[in-house]
Amino acid sequence: MAFSQPVAAEEVGRAAQIRSVAEAVVSAIADAGIRSMAYARAAGAFGVGIALNELGGSADEYETALLADFILHSPRDSISSGVEIDRHEIIVLGNSPAWTGPLRIAHQPMADALDIGSVYKVLAELGIPADHQVREEDAARIAGVIVKCEPDRRNRIHGQRHTMLDDTDINAQRHMRSAVGGMVASVLGDGRIFVSGGAEHQGPDGGGLLAVIAAAADTSS
Repeated sequence: MAFSQPVAAEEVGRAAQIRSVAEAVVSAIADAGIRSMAYARAAGAFGVGIALNELGGSADEYETALLADFILHSPRDSISSGVEIDRHEIIVLGNSPAWTGPLRIAHQPMADALDIGSVYKVLAELGIPADHQVREEDAARIAGVIVKCEPDRRNRIHGQRHTMLDDTDINAQRHMRSAVGGMVASVLGDGRIFVSGGAEHQGPDGGGLLAVIAAAADTSS
């Protein structure tokens, strides 16, 4: 259950009342421990892990591990969910021998919200040097960046306490997306990246996934 703040007469039937109801519903869902979207993302992560042979066994073996055993994860998936979705929509990105275009993709799991080393590693796989920040001429090769991240449930980053899960003003996922997005953008010198929260079982707990799509280096000269 949840109760909104008193609704003033002038707010009835207006946007303020809509926001009030929405906030109360979110509060009630949280109070009830209902996390259907999180469970859907977790199930998707395990499905990818099994398909890519990152997780052994059958789907039945992982049901009790959903949102429980965060040691189990897939380092190569990004799952989103919503009440408007009634089926699974899958897009596979990879380097295929049948592909003749210039683009390549590389990925790295992020250990935590401060794992800037993973950004340098994924760029190195694509032959993009990054001495603190990617040079403008190399940045032009980058076609897309995908980031998936999740606040550490243990309230720790590098052994120090974080407050993302305790803030009553800003949702923890927004904290995480801003922090990690800023870190990645600072290396790329470009803020045009896709950052998604809700990374249950998608990369290490408290970390996530980083994937970069870039044109292959020109070796003709």
